This record gives sequence, C-alpha cells and structure tokens, in this order.
Amino acid sequence: MKFSTIFVVLAVVLTGFCGLVGYGIINAPQIMARSNATLDDFYRHSQSHDYAGARKLFSRQLQKQMSAQTLAQQWKAFETAHGATKSWAQARGTTRFIILCPRYVTDKQTVSGRKGSSGLVTTRMVPEGKNWRIDQITITP
Repeated sequence: MKFSTIFVVLAVVLTGFCGLVGYGIINAPQIMARSNATLDDFYRHSQSHDYAGARKLFSRQLQKQMSAQTLAQQWKAFETAHGATKSWAQARGTTRFIILCPRYVTDKQTVSGRKGSSGLVTTRMVPEGKNWRIDQITITP
C-alpha cells in the first residue's frame, strides 16, 4: 500500500470520527432531555398504576414481549417490598450512557417507596421516530 493511500484512508477515518464526536456534542443535550422525559412519563404512569399508559412508552419490540399485566406484576413486587412509589432519581454511582452507533441510552434509577426503602430500575431506551422508547427494563425490588 502506498503512503498516499494510507494517508487518504486515515484522513477519511479521522473525518468520520470527528463528525461522530461533533454529532454527539451537538445532540447529547437533546437526547438526554427527550430520554429523561420518557422515563419521567413512565414513572408517573407507573406510580398512578396506569400500566397501559406506561407500556405505551415501550418500544414496539418490548410491547410485543411485555403485557401491561406483566408490568403490573413487576411493580406489585416492588410495592410489596418498598410500598407505593414515592420518587425516582439517578442511581448513585451510575452514569447515564448515550451510545451513538447504534443509538441508545442506558439508565439506572433508584426508585424509593413509601416504606422508606428503595429498589433499582435499569432501562435501555432507543429512538422510534422522534420519540425515545424503553426497549429493555429490569425492575429490581
């Protein structure tokens, strides 16, 4: 391989990398805001026992895998252990990750119950159209 060919390949790779970093810097705040809004809506629906509404925030794939009844059962196990949902916040010692290729956001939230104890909810969100949807969820009481 000639030196000029190697130089061209490196220039293309570097340009692509810089473009991806630039895209991330510009779009990260919007991605965070939209994915946060999805999570807040999900927790509000779940807190009021509107599991059908909470499920609407699932990706098409997760809606095929998890019914509103299954989601209700998972929250019932949480409420048995911790009481009704009181609040939710980013879990201590964790970071929300934004992955650009493929695009998804992972998150861990500490969900506190009325009994004073808390559990952990781990999610992965993906874009569907202009909205972020929960694609994976684990509710750990």
